Amino acid sequence: MVIRRVLVLALPALLALSATRAHADDPSALLDRAQHAVDEVDYEAARRLVTGALEAGSLSHTDLARAHQLAGVVAAAVGDDAGARDHFVRWILLAPGAQLGAEVSPKIAAPFALARDEADRLGAMTFDVEVTREPGAAVFTVNAHDPLNLAVKLRVRIAGAATESPLPSARVEVEDKVPLTAQITILDDRGDELATRDTGAPPRVGGDAPAGAVTSATASPVHHHRIPAVVRWPTWAAATVLAAGAGGYFAWQVQKDHDALDALNADSSAHTFDEARALEDRGSKHAMYANIGFGVAGAAALATVLTLVLDKDQVEVAPLVAPDGGGARATVHF
Repeated sequence: MVIRRVLVLALPALLALSATRAHADDPSALLDRAQHAVDEVDYEAARRLVTGALEAGSLSHTDLARAHQLAGVVAAAVGDDAGARDHFVRWILLAPGAQLGAEVSPKIAAPFALARDEADRLGAMTFDVEVTREPGAAVFTVNAHDPLNLAVKLRVRIAGAATESPLPSARVEVEDKVPLTAQITILDDRGDELATRDTGAPPRVGGDAPAGAVTSATASPVHHHRIPAVVRWPTWAAATVLAAGAGGYFAWQVQKDHDALDALNADSSAHTFDEARALEDRGSKHAMYANIGFGVAGAAALATVLTLVLDKDQVEVAPLVAPDGGGARATVHF
């Protein structure tokens, strides 16, 4: 009875201790504490925390990039420029748009600038995964530009079940008649996520065809873009043309109003001041509309360029023809 009472009293404390330990071991929590230590200029504590997170592994892509950012800042702050440059290069490869804050000290900015130059020389880290449907299976093959040779494994997750294989390929059993939806993750030697994408492939074409039969597929390639169709670059290009046209029309009206006002002033004795004021007000209104049109056209033109540049990720799906009844292949670009 006494033992049971002790256990009941101790259970909340044990649960709290367990929750605290789990929170402490969480990579995101470790990185939050490391960031706090950096903010408090406690670089030794920050280094221990970020090193612990990196050594624990299994970091998400976001946490991995953040860990190398913090590790680079800490290394630079304590005078380890080589270590800072190494971490910053990895950060930039993971997050190509990486930037330090505007208020960062030159001691940290200098190795980051060198890392940016080195990353530009190495080229972007990219992974193309080709998905091929075979009888009863899908084969995922990775073609990579991995300048630091970080990638070692491929994880394929289908319907909640994950399969990991050494690069460059993984073979997963799937039903021929079922469309394929998979999450592809490239991992380093500690199980950290270097890149993750969702992809898919249609069912195998003619999966029930007898052995030796050839099935012809006529489906067109399908492109899946990162940006929704309604806001991709053709939409903004059309908006640019329409807004520029509207601006041009009202600019023409401004010129007409100006000419009419000049004519009225030349024969002012036959007209009233109110007529002149009405023409002037109309011209001002048309000038405002013209400025708005040209402003919208400029913004839409910028959006056209940005969406054209950013909309690079796509999945290209095309049919295959094979003696065993056909299949399908897809390529997902990271």
